[in-house]
Amino acid sequence: MSRLEALAKPLLVPLMDGQSKIEELSASESAIIAKWTTKTAYMHSLTSPLKQPVVSDHVRALNGDDGVPLSEVAVFGMLSDFKKQTGYFLARYWPTFGRRVRIPIEVAQVSYKIGLQFRHLYLLVAFWPESALFTIASGLHIPVFPPGRPWAKYSGEFVIGNGPVDQLALFSRALGLYFE
Repeated sequence: MSRLEALAKPLLVPLMDGQSKIEELSASESAIIAKWTTKTAYMHSLTSPLKQPVVSDHVRALNGDDGVPLSEVAVFGMLSDFKKQTGYFLARYWPTFGRRVRIPIEVAQVSYKIGLQFRHLYLLVAFWPESALFTIASGLHIPVFPPGRPWAKYSGEFVIGNGPVDQLALFSRALGLYFE
């Protein structure tokens, strides 16, 4: 874990300070950010008072230098202003697009969107266990991982409240699913 922290820090600090852009990360840098983000999100979920940890298989997938997030996991980023230095947000609500589907409660309960905020840097780890396309909100979600995956997109007018985590909550909740 300390090796991952050492690799990620020089990439993360300029992002947190708003001095570099997510879109400018190379593929190898994006992979480092994705693993660090996923690890950090999972540790938050394990220690949070919400008591809704991710499944242990997801944590084990990151183990070792060659560990990577599971194939159904995606990581997104955003740079924006902030009211708090850091934030954590867990969401299981999914806006849906395309074919109308009824999401079974047991599927929704194992899915997750874990949002993290470090000054200007907003990161989101998302997992959906069934066949669907992650749907990003234009102007909010910048794909970090996995590379080369198709993303559905939607646009909308987003109203951000004045609370300390409202922007992180919107960023987390706005990621949707497209069903063909």
